[in-house]
Amino acid sequence: MSDERDTKGKIRKKKAFPLKGIINIKSVLIATIGFALIWVSMEVLLVMHLNDNIVANVHHTNVIHHGNFHPNSFSKTDKTKKIRNLSKKKTFLTAKQKAAKKQYEDLKKKLEEEIEVQKINNAKINPFPSPPNLNFQTITQKSAAIENKKNLSNRYKNPIILRDGCSLTVVLMDPRISLTARLGDLWISLESVASNVDRETTCIVLQTSKCVVHDDTTLLKNLIESKAMPLFLEMIHRGNVRYSIINHEKYKMKNCHQFYTPSRAFMNIEYWGPSEFEPQDNDLVLMIQNDSILCHNLDPGLWRDVAYVGGPWPPEANLHNNPVPEDGTCKALPRFWSQWTEPILQQKFHEKWKAGNITEYKPPAANPVKLSLPLDTVNVESITFPSELLCKDLNGPLGNGGFSLRSRTWMRRAIATCPHVHYSGLAVNPKCQVFENIPEDLYFATVLRAISAPFPTAFEASLLAVEMMFATTTMEYYGPNNLDKEIFYAQKRWGNMFKMNNQTIMETSTKYKRMREAGIIVPIGIHKVWWYHDFFHLLGDHFRSNCPFFEWMLIGRGWNCPI
Repeated sequence: MSDERDTKGKIRKKKAFPLKGIINIKSVLIATIGFALIWVSMEVLLVMHLNDNIVANVHHTNVIHHGNFHPNSFSKTDKTKKIRNLSKKKTFLTAKQKAAKKQYEDLKKKLEEEIEVQKINNAKINPFPSPPNLNFQTITQKSAAIENKKNLSNRYKNPIILRDGCSLTVVLMDPRISLTARLGDLWISLESVASNVDRETTCIVLQTSKCVVHDDTTLLKNLIESKAMPLFLEMIHRGNVRYSIINHEKYKMKNCHQFYTPSRAFMNIEYWGPSEFEPQDNDLVLMIQNDSILCHNLDPGLWRDVAYVGGPWPPEANLHNNPVPEDGTCKALPRFWSQWTEPILQQKFHEKWKAGNITEYKPPAANPVKLSLPLDTVNVESITFPSELLCKDLNGPLGNGGFSLRSRTWMRRAIATCPHVHYSGLAVNPKCQVFENIPEDLYFATVLRAISAPFPTAFEASLLAVEMMFATTTMEYYGPNNLDKEIFYAQKRWGNMFKMNNQTIMETSTKYKRMREAGIIVPIGIHKVWWYHDFFHLLGDHFRSNCPFFEWMLIGRGWNCPI
């Protein structure tokens, strides 16, 4: 920096250039320009983002409605309109989100209230059932070691079964068998069967659909074997289990994914013949569902004298949570038979049907295909329905189909005598014809009773199966009212020695007395009892100890039985 002299000759320093001010001005300018560039960049990005959203929305619309999209045909005017509408759409979505949030909060509050109620209910159960040990030992049994293991097939492979036939055939119809989760209710039901029957001579048929696995039967078999529990898997390895693909169109069921109800198949005469059963299958069939359980041993030899047996029904409607039939089963069964056989009632029915006043009924079926077995009919004109005997002297109405024993011969005889005009596969019988969409168990309970098929007493039926009424309640309506008779029937249907899980426990007379004192006579099998009975009684020590698979069923159904 050079020196200068002032007017007096003194040396003075040259003033420095004011860089500090210039630097501040530059900083302001640079910052201003930077902010401007950032603002412009954000605007550009925003416009690009809006355009992309608009193009995506238009592309989505065109793909849905036209199958293609041409971006060049989307004008700037349309883009501007879309930009203007975007803020409106945002406002609309915000309102929708607010409504959804409120709904969520309401549901959350309701759920919290339900949880509190459940805590109170759980406190009433002491102790609350803990999950059983889910290992490869079922209750008290271990699966037998099978040397020459068989794979699941559509035919029986056990040489003993092929030679001597099945002592009992168990049938489970469900299109979703292969899709049921491991340890789900369906597998619990099958395991309870395997635990309480003779696994060497009993056969099991899984009637299902292959469309749920895209027609891949190999996948179907592998899924079933991989999910089967130990004792049921043992029966598969023995060659005592086969699968069968149900033709849902033949039996006029809903579709291959959802059969909706087995009634239409069970009321078809071909179902009970060679179409669905092999020569080795027994005439006595145990029908089960995914909500059925065997509590203790079933000896089929003690039930071969009956045509049909299922849980008994109450005499009147609206008893034990059962609203149908409206006039009660004691009056409904004779009414059904008159409606199907008396010409005057048939004519009135036809007039209502043709006028469209009975919309749930279907037109008569076309002529049937060639039958695989000859018809075995009973002359309807010679039949008088035994109305005066029904609901008297132990003869209570019975027949819940969800867990039931049936004779296939009597099933065919009932259908041949009084066929359903739409589901039977037979030509219309002018002497007896059924039009209603009636449940198959009510249908068979009516026709079999009319043609004098052999039925057990209602009390005996409650020793086999329970849905609505346990034996103690059945006795209140239909008898017997004598302990000696009760024990006689118990020994007749359970045998002299009481067995559970294929183990002999004690004499049947002693076991029955203990059950009677405890207040619940636990039957051989149950069907969705949680629909009709107090959940807390079913979780008591007495019921749980005499029906050990009940706890497993609760787990298999996700602990939602009371709902």
